[in-house]
Amino acid sequence: MDNQILNNLEFLPFFFHALSDPIRLNILESIGNQEICVGDLCKVLNLKQPKLSFHLKILRDSGFVNTRQDGRWIYYRLNKSRFEVLKQYIAKYQHNSLEQNFYQENIIA
Repeated sequence: MDNQILNNLEFLPFFFHALSDPIRLNILESIGNQEICVGDLCKVLNLKQPKLSFHLKILRDSGFVNTRQDGRWIYYRLNKSRFEVLKQYIAKYQHNSLEQNFYQENIIA
């Protein structure tokens, strides 16, 4: 699935949109390498539950967070494979940039 996403550029604006809000970035930072419920995230981020749920939905829909339900509680954790997709996408441009710099420095000069 991730290679499909990487090859289909339609998904990338949606991913970047999900990462474009400081609140959502703070949510991702707060989740880190743990699994955490909404109530605990509300306390950590000092946000009301409706506002937090709005941002969590965007992160969930974009695939940056996964959920697990345990009774009434929903726990959130990072979906690291989604970050790997972005890393691969960005790496294409870093690699091309390095090749271009080498070409400009060694061939043109």
